[in-house]
Amino acid sequence: MISTIEARPVEGRPARRLEKKRLPERAMDKVRGLFRDVVTSTNSFSIYHGVEDQESAELQLEDKHDEPQALHPQRGSCLSSITPLYQKILLAIIVAVAAFILGILVTYGSCTRCRKNGPEPVADDYNSEYQQDDYNNILHWTDLRSLFNDNYKEDEQMEDTLRKVSKATHPAGSNENKELADYILQSFKSYGLDHTWLDTHFVELHYPNSNVANSVKIIDQNKTVEEFRTDDPDVYCPYSATGKVVSGLVYANYGRDEDFAHLTSQSVNTTGQLVIVRTGFISFAEKVYNAQSAGALGVLIYPDTEEDIAVYGHVHRGTGDPSTPGFPSFNHTQFPNFESSGLPKILAQPISTATARKLLGKIAGLKAPQDWIHPSFSGNGLGPILENPQHRVSLEVGNVRQSVELLNVFGSITGRIEPEHYIVVGAQRDSWGPGAAKSAVGTAILIELARTMAYMVRGGFQPQRSVLFVSWDAGDFGSVGATEWLEGYLSMLHLKAAAYICLDTPVLGDEKFRVKSSPMFKSLMEFVIKQVDNPRRSQQSIFDYMSSQDKDWQKQGMLPLTVDTGAFAFTAFGGVPALEFSFVEVRDDAN
Repeated sequence: MISTIEARPVEGRPARRLEKKRLPERAMDKVRGLFRDVVTSTNSFSIYHGVEDQESAELQLEDKHDEPQALHPQRGSCLSSITPLYQKILLAIIVAVAAFILGILVTYGSCTRCRKNGPEPVADDYNSEYQQDDYNNILHWTDLRSLFNDNYKEDEQMEDTLRKVSKATHPAGSNENKELADYILQSFKSYGLDHTWLDTHFVELHYPNSNVANSVKIIDQNKTVEEFRTDDPDVYCPYSATGKVVSGLVYANYGRDEDFAHLTSQSVNTTGQLVIVRTGFISFAEKVYNAQSAGALGVLIYPDTEEDIAVYGHVHRGTGDPSTPGFPSFNHTQFPNFESSGLPKILAQPISTATARKLLGKIAGLKAPQDWIHPSFSGNGLGPILENPQHRVSLEVGNVRQSVELLNVFGSITGRIEPEHYIVVGAQRDSWGPGAAKSAVGTAILIELARTMAYMVRGGFQPQRSVLFVSWDAGDFGSVGATEWLEGYLSMLHLKAAAYICLDTPVLGDEKFRVKSSPMFKSLMEFVIKQVDNPRRSQQSIFDYMSSQDKDWQKQGMLPLTVDTGAFAFTAFGGVPALEFSFVEVRDDAN
């Protein structure tokens, strides 16, 4: 049962200035509801004027319903490396950070002082006065923070939502993913968002071949000496080339340009060989591209960890559906027969840590540098020959293409002053595994943000611009759902979308805070993290904590967008300023 917040009429009331008060930093759960006098908008504008009539676009505006449909997930896992207390703290803080960003972006432009002098958001004591123009009501940022926290706690469901969205594996195209999409859609409707709809795309995605499993073997001429099996046959690299390679094996550290340069300096020949690399620093796609540029025929990628796991990752050096680059995939639309230049021409396959240990132990040749070896691994050679010169490594990849229907889920809150301009807040929904770290946490935060903003609007708050909440499909394949939507509505996005906030991978640890964004958001993020408590020290802001650990932390903590982030396509393709942020472990900071 969702509680309602009555809107408070303001007709006839004089404009009232709210006194600015500082919230106690240590008490996230002791917040105030000071905002009482903002009118409820009667605007009926749609952010998709001029788009819904396009024949090529499947943009269906759904009617509102009161009852959400239940989702019946099957299995799951949660953030095992973080204590339950830290989980709750981190999730609350991520929501607070996202809300701050959202609040600043949707109300920016209402500030009389900012109009004259330009925004100055980086300050320990932010004094700008944000005004609801029509009624001359002033809302300070401390009050906005109180308003958000009051409504967030009104019917907070983060833990339950996280449990629901992380129980089942739900890869793109699966029935479980469609059920989850429907659950999110019904949730948006039940919150009373102004509009809710589904955006449908048809794309070709790569999946493991159910008849022929991908394989890694040690062979002696045509005889198999040892075969390395994985416990999970679904761990693979989408968009890898297919075929079979038999060759020597070269260890190339992280697969960066400098790693291959070091191999060349040591006269280690990678041409015509298989390459084995560890995760970290650059994406799977970049590792494969670098190996291909070095003349390798295939790449094996293993996790740089003590745990015996294998890691999934696509190898398309780009975003979106690579079979329709630059064009939206609506209704099985046929476009000229060409593919993305970012598709690799060599094989790629993830392997487990245990398999990597065995393979690395068999590599001979020059000894690998000490800083190329994980502390839990024993030393090994660089290759390409193996300890038994007669042995070779065989890699066979047989992934297949399948046509898949993607479902992007949308919910919107209409802006009162600039309804045709909007902020997009999105999170990846699909996931090959049941883990909560990527899609589940982001999806749960997205749902809670939508609920909280809807409650705020019921209570009288109105954003200046519209807010669009989106659950993207096929994120694990390279932000396919998001990119196809961008391609479909590019003609209006660069004019109407003010910013994109990506909620992918928000919680990967609790030690360091990291932001990847367009340059224009640097000062905004500095302001935001000065206002939010750090999870490890409740009376110290994130900014102050990070500065106490390393005065130059911003060089590693505030980074430009990279192609493997969910926000990249918005800036690189759509020209929309974007940002993505997360808490990470120290060991994850290289990833």
